[in-house]
Amino acid sequence: MSSPVYWIATVGTSPCAVVNTLWRTVAERSCVPSHVALLHSPSDDYVRNRALPACVEAIDILAEAYAIPSPRVAMGEATQFDESRPETFLAAVLSCVRQANQRKLPVVIDITAGRKYMSAVLMIVGIKLKGRVQAIYYNHLKGRQYEQTPFGLVPRPEHQLRDMTDLFRQVTPEERRA
Repeated sequence: MSSPVYWIATVGTSPCAVVNTLWRTVAERSCVPSHVALLHSPSDDYVRNRALPACVEAIDILAEAYAIPSPRVAMGEATQFDESRPETFLAAVLSCVRQANQRKLPVVIDITAGRKYMSAVLMIVGIKLKGRVQAIYYNHLKGRQYEQTPFGLVPRPEHQLRDMTDLFRQVTPEERRA
């Protein structure tokens, strides 16, 4: 197993979008999250009452199944944001990054779940903080029929895990200046 990381993900209406990326990285990339920050909007009743508890339960099950220590799950005030105010989302993300820095943990960002602006903010933070961000994962589903399906039940050809930092390594210095 690899060294511990601080995992940051956004919780929306599909707990599988959060859990499947984490599950896949634990299973295939030996990722060991010691802390998981679940960014969410507390005003969304479904997220607060159903999706968050489902994510926490699944994270505990994953830890047990892969014989890794149960990560500390953050879902309190520091991980909350007002969905209609993107600046509050950025503040929550940066709060999590500060928490990771205080613990001297590399950050892994999952941009799979959440609204487009949330994924964009997470991607920009990941690129800007490249020395502290170990990976920016996106778990691409090729069809919508598996959106609510646990990772182990999704046929292999139907999804692809991408580390978006690999994509940005392909940009040449000349292209960065353009």
